Amino acid sequence: MIGQDPIALPVLELIDVFRDELSSVSFPGVDHAMLESLAVEVREHATEVARARALVESTGGALEESRRTLAHAAVRGLAYARVYADSDSVLAQRLASIALPETAHPPPLELRVRKAETKPRSPRRKRGLVVADSELLRVEGDVVELEATG
Repeated sequence: MIGQDPIALPVLELIDVFRDELSSVSFPGVDHAMLESLAVEVREHATEVARARALVESTGGALEESRRTLAHAAVRGLAYARVYADSDSVLAQRLASIALPETAHPPPLELRVRKAETKPRSPRRKRGLVVADSELLRVEGDVVELEATG
């Protein structure tokens, strides 16, 4: 309703009539001043509602983002905890009973295989690992490319 008058057009027309033609007339409980005062109150409440809706909308988005972040952290935490509990059967059993909702799991990485250039490359060292061309993995965002020769 932002930018739009929350008062119906016929009511606005009636307020105008009370302001113009009926300015000197007062009916029991109804005159121009009272109608104008109520119209101001309606506009104030409409403004408050619009602000509240905007706040709910923006806060709702932040809430969903926080939930996604927590859910992804929970997935990672559960995976680490299960590895840690490998030698502790009681803890492993407790962790096994935890079933996170599907929405908690991050989307799977997309794998694309493409043929590498025909020119052979020498093995490269990446982050302390030697990677042969036939096994080269390139991570870009959430996309992993596997380059294979031949």
